[in-house]
Amino acid sequence: MSIVITCVFFFLRFFLSIIFLSAGISKLRHPLAFQAAIQSYRLVPVAFERHFHLSFLAAFLLFPLEIGCGICLLTGVFLIPALWACSVLLCLFSIAIAINLSRGRSDISCHCAGILGNQKLSWWQLLRNAGLLVCCLLLLWGPISSGLGREDIVVPMLLLATVVILGLVLFQQVRVHWLYLID
Repeated sequence: MSIVITCVFFFLRFFLSIIFLSAGISKLRHPLAFQAAIQSYRLVPVAFERHFHLSFLAAFLLFPLEIGCGICLLTGVFLIPALWACSVLLCLFSIAIAINLSRGRSDISCHCAGILGNQKLSWWQLLRNAGLLVCCLLLLWGPISSGLGREDIVVPMLLLATVVILGLVLFQQVRVHWLYLID
């Protein structure tokens, strides 16, 4: 593999990792606002949402997933599962945006967060997500090299520590949210 192709693949991984890390961290900082943002998409009936709290579950599952994907893309650990997860997330986000645009609801914010910002819904975001999906697919079907030795124990330990910290933050946020619902 030529050095140019190697550099392009590392750039794509770094680019995608920054996007997913910044989006996840932004949502981590304001999880209840992100939950309200998910509700604003109106993808499930209100009664169903009220009974099962799907927006709450989605809000508290998406940011650790985005941060985890970003870390995996950056370090090269669990690279293929992370690329598949990123691809699925981009498809789900695109479907949610397309549903709202087809309903004529372009007045709500995309709530993409991070370096992607929070613009009003538009077909441009679908095109952007398609481009990001192409980047994921190129990395999936291209020659994948993490640049790290698999025997290196430091990266998996950092990843494990990050997951534990995110789990503790998630637990704290869930506890606070449920106490808020009880009051």
